[in-house]
Amino acid sequence: MLNFRTLLLSLAFIFLVGQEFIFFNNSSIGLAFRLIPTALLLVWFVLSIFGPQKYKIQLTLSNKRIILALKFLRPLANLSIILGALIKLLHLNYGNYFLTAGIGFLAIWSLLFSFVANNIDSYNPEIIDDIELDEDEVK
Repeated sequence: MLNFRTLLLSLAFIFLVGQEFIFFNNSSIGLAFRLIPTALLLVWFVLSIFGPQKYKIQLTLSNKRIILALKFLRPLANLSIILGALIKLLHLNYGNYFLTAGIGFLAIWSLLFSFVANNIDSYNPEIIDDIELDEDEVK
């Protein structure tokens, strides 16, 4: 699930950057090209809200630089997205660039996080509801 969400963020970032350089004369294709990043980010948001998973970060010597980058990139992405939203609300120029940079930083963070994180299984055999019994064993 983490790799799929990373792919969604990366594709949304690529489409947002591509919108600055690619223009379509056909209005329906241009509208679809403009709505693709919105749809990708909406799917990413819904998966993040309704499909939360627990992850455990592996602490090894080679992962220390990645973990340091994670600690730097996430606040930078949040700051960039918040500043971009405030600039857009104030109707000033260059708000789109801040928002796009924030999504890019978030995509890089998600990519690095997928390298060092492992999914924790939620199955616990000590909880009675998690144990699957055959009907023959119950009788």
